[in-house]
Amino acid sequence: ACQLGFEIEENTAAALAARAQSLNRVSAERTRDEMSLMLRGPRPAEAVRLLAQLGLLAPVLPEVERMRTYRGKSADSAERNPWKHTLKALEALARYSPKRSFALSWAVLLHQVGKPLAAVQVEGKPIPQFEAEGARLALRIADRLRFARADATQIVRMIESQLKFKEVFQMRDSTLERF
Repeated sequence: ACQLGFEIEENTAAALAARAQSLNRVSAERTRDEMSLMLRGPRPAEAVRLLAQLGLLAPVLPEVERMRTYRGKSADSAERNPWKHTLKALEALARYSPKRSFALSWAVLLHQVGKPLAAVQVEGKPIPQFEAEGARLALRIADRLRFARADATQIVRMIESQLKFKEVFQMRDSTLERF
């Protein structure tokens, strides 16, 4: 639907939602490939949002569903809410990188996945090293969905390194070259 800009008819949406748990019977490779098509398509944020609305996200990527239901302190703004932030990042990715790679698409989807778990571990305090927790979860997802090892490694490295580039526009060239 998101690939072509269609809307899903109400009865079809209800049937999809009713069969959500049957997704566990779909092969890991097929799940990976279908998710990749959505993430690399023209509307990845809309696709992920629709999966969540239909109840199809939780059986496939419970770690991403956990971002959607996360209600930490200050989670109202898009910068603090990992779900809203991820959707905004997916929208920007589609806008600025229409021919994006498999690894980049997955890294953007998963780059905030560690926040809910890291927040539970520190009980409401600032979330230290959520990117390390996210990288660990991303590797588990990559293994479960049978990603190629090179892709998994690239995704994990992007997630681990995300905060290094937070202030990229303020960095001197010599600092940036080290990365």
